Amino acid sequence: MRTLDGSGKVWTIWNPPGRFTKNPDMVRFPDGRLMLVFCETDQHWALEFSKITTLESSDGGKTWGNPRIIASADITKGEERWVTPRLSRLKSGRLVIVCDHDDYHYYHVDRPSGIWMWTSDDNGRTWSAPHNTGVKGIEPGRVIELPDGTLLINAHMVFRDNFKLAEFCMRSADGGRTWKDLAVIAKDTTHNHVEGHILPLKGGALACVLRENNHNGYPSYCAFSYDQGRSWTKPKPNTVHLRTFL
Repeated sequence: MRTLDGSGKVWTIWNPPGRFTKNPDMVRFPDGRLMLVFCETDQHWALEFSKITTLESSDGGKTWGNPRIIASADITKGEERWVTPRLSRLKSGRLVIVCDHDDYHYYHVDRPSGIWMWTSDDNGRTWSAPHNTGVKGIEPGRVIELPDGTLLINAHMVFRDNFKLAEFCMRSADGGRTWKDLAVIAKDTTHNHVEGHILPLKGGALACVLRENNHNGYPSYCAFSYDQGRSWTKPKPNTVHLRTFL
């Protein structure tokens, strides 16, 4: 694994006693500062609490601090757990966090949306109230901004015609207030395609790297879009080195 400083060194940056930290995502500011978002819980599948938390680093990730809790859930009081926060920085400088609620309640197309959004226009010092995106499914990817300002978000869920999990994306032309034009990224009768990450490539194409969740030894898969996420190629085993496209 290549580290930001090129040393190959791996070290613990945050480890509160009795806490479980998971599902991190990170952005870099133009001045080099880093911001990290993650979910802090009592255990991997939280039974007591979950907190969407940010940390910051001004020395290339060597040290971290300034923790801020963006949202918290007291599961013992019936509040829905937070699961997978994702962090993006748009061209305007706006920060966007998206995060899903409890998997079991929102994994099917016939369930309501459990994916929420927060925004910050002051580099993460303050955040907006949460806004339900209306996007269904679970485990969202980070919000991606296209050259024309359109935003993409991806997630996965079970469709009515298929008992397998499938990855999809939606687009927003109004800064994330509304989302439409659902496009399936990966869906078939064999694989559980989940937890995709959309990556812009040279020349304007998009790649979506996917986790396969059958636990039967399948490799990860990758699909490509050449029309800004409106349609996607048939996913193939991830044996192509994406570095050649970057």
